[in-house]
Amino acid sequence: MRHRRRTNRLSRNIAERKALLKGLSISLLRYQRIMTTVAKAKEAHRTVEHLITLGKENTLYARRKAYTILNDRDMVKLLFTQVAPLFKNKRGGYTKIIRLYPRRGDGAEMAYFELTERTAEEVKKPKTKKVQEKAKKGEDKKEAQRQPSKEEPDKKDSREHPEEKAHEKKVTEHRREEKPSKKPPKTGFFKNLKQYFNRKSMD
Repeated sequence: MRHRRRTNRLSRNIAERKALLKGLSISLLRYQRIMTTVAKAKEAHRTVEHLITLGKENTLYARRKAYTILNDRDMVKLLFTQVAPLFKNKRGGYTKIIRLYPRRGDGAEMAYFELTERTAEEVKKPKTKKVQEKAKKGEDKKEAQRQPSKEEPDKKDSREHPEEKAHEKKVTEHRREEKPSKKPPKTGFFKNLKQYFNRKSMD
């Protein structure tokens, strides 16, 4: 018997379905707008709405409950600090589904799945200490590459010597004065044949 089963199984077992919904909800919280099928968007809609209501509560229990769904501490922090505050004055309707064209190949209905309230820029995942250190090292390397080395000005000075400049001018003038030698006219089998037939026609 059916017994009010609301969930769409999405042709997956329970572990795969949970992983799929977790990935969709994480992507939506991070990028605020994603493109997926209508069936997946309808299922992920329930998960994301539940997560945002937990984010609005902002209690230790709510954080632990959100962590059991997302299983990512950085995303839980992003949910409670950046996404949930956008919906302070709302009591529901945090997401919307905009239907698009059918997918080429299997004809599945595609849709935009997005948050109703969005920031001007995409919400960025909070960086860990390791990522921040790597970014600093990368910036230092770029600055070191931008700074000119001590050898470069010496090379430029040598190029700009007056004697070398005069020599280069002479070479260019000499090349201009030289004219290409006239090549001898081409003689070949076909040219001789043409002359032969011309003589025959004259006769």
